Amino acid sequence: MRYPILKDTSIVTQEFLQGSISTTLHNPTIEFIGDGKDINLDKVVSQFTGLTKSDKEPPSTDGEMAAFIHQELKLPRYIAANHAFWQYIAVVKCPEYVA
Repeated sequence: MRYPILKDTSIVTQEFLQGSISTTLHNPTIEFIGDGKDINLDKVVSQFTGLTKSDKEPPSTDGEMAAFIHQELKLPRYIAANHAFWQYIAVVKCPEYVA
């Protein structure tokens, strides 16, 4: 499987943290690592977003959300340990949850 990672993690993450909306944040430079077919992140993200709309406080759902993403994506350890992959998920795919 091919996993997306942010190439310019410091730039994109800094802009995200500052709350600036720019072309870099909307069109981040990504690359893919791994072989084969792309994973269906959009499907997993939509399920994840549905789970976040609950009555629970967001910090108490972090563990549940991490377990859900890990189970759905079936990540190999080298991807699960890659910060650029998680920054891509957080900044590009799930910014409203992170905010």
